[in-house]
Amino acid sequence: MSVRASGDSDWSWGNLFVVNAMRSCDKLVGYTYTELTDIEWEHNGVYNYDRSPKEFGYDFWAPGMTVRDVFAEDFLALDVPTIKYAKPSEKVSVPVLFSHMSGKHEREGEAPAEPQLTLKWQIRWLDRFGNWHESKIQTRKCPKTPVYKLTKLGEINFALPNEPSLVTLVAWLEDAKGKRVHINYTQWWVRDEKGLPRIEVVDKHTLALRFSPNDWAESKFSELSMPETPIDGKHYGRGHGFVEYRLKLPEEIGRARLLPSLLDKVHSLTLICEIAAKAGREKVDWAERVNPQDYPQTDGKKVPDNC
Repeated sequence: MSVRASGDSDWSWGNLFVVNAMRSCDKLVGYTYTELTDIEWEHNGVYNYDRSPKEFGYDFWAPGMTVRDVFAEDFLALDVPTIKYAKPSEKVSVPVLFSHMSGKHEREGEAPAEPQLTLKWQIRWLDRFGNWHESKIQTRKCPKTPVYKLTKLGEINFALPNEPSLVTLVAWLEDAKGKRVHINYTQWWVRDEKGLPRIEVVDKHTLALRFSPNDWAESKFSELSMPETPIDGKHYGRGHGFVEYRLKLPEEIGRARLLPSLLDKVHSLTLICEIAAKAGREKVDWAERVNPQDYPQTDGKKVPDNC
């Protein structure tokens, strides 16, 4: 099994989900990951070309999670598909498995013996305005976990939030002393079939107007002003430059009975968007060889921008 990766495009997430799938297999004996570091023409190493550490971003979704958890000897597997779409308030069930290879967490003795491991989990989600929400942490004791076996730890059942959101189930195991053994996560994109409305009355004081990144009026950059092939829901340029949007307020605003004379009372405007800067060749540590796929992963070496 192999994963094609060229940096941030899929290394962090792709490798985690491939390993999660493998560790969900009962007959797994072992596996080898051959790319310890980047090389001149591939950027799928655990470390950079110069052996400096990378940033994988797991801890944004699952606090405390690192790349060490991807290659852990003991692995908490969440046996669900990688990409999941769901409706608001939909009920989901996640089978939880423990791949035990270290031999450190095998319960000794007869049935009355205290369980070695405790399963804990929490639901975290980003709502449609980018606000974080968290549920209470749930816990339950685990059954006996024989070494070199895949043990079923039951299912985690819950209802997804009743709103469009990106939902993350974070689950982890702790030993009898409260030390974390392993942590993992899985996600759902919760959305309505109709999508988010272009015009949304949030409350009596707030009106949300949405537009697509592709709705730009002017885009000018020194090297590349727009993608060679348009990408739905995404726009970018290369070099220095700008993107300009000209938004025409919809006629519904003037007719909205809930918001009379809205424009006369506006006192603030907030722009919410997802934006990033790509360093390009500035992050490549060799100049002798140029590859169109050169896209080093996010790491400790920062390249400032003025977005």
